Amino acid sequence: MEEKHYKVGDTVPAAGRYQCVVCGFIVEYNQHLIDRGVLFAACSVCHAGTEGGPKGADEDMWKAI
Repeated sequence: MEEKHYKVGDTVPAAGRYQCVVCGFIVEYNQHLIDRGVLFAACSVCHAGTEGGPKGADEDMWKAI
């Protein structure tokens, strides 16, 4: 089964931990944020998902772990 990846601006589908596929940074989203419709943001460590980062905002960069 293929692993699902997400990009900046996608809605976080479920509470849990997600990892940046570029640098390995892990962020955790709780159910309260999911209920509010939180969106994936750029990686705060390697800046993937930004203009100057290694991946653009239109590229998949987050995966559930």
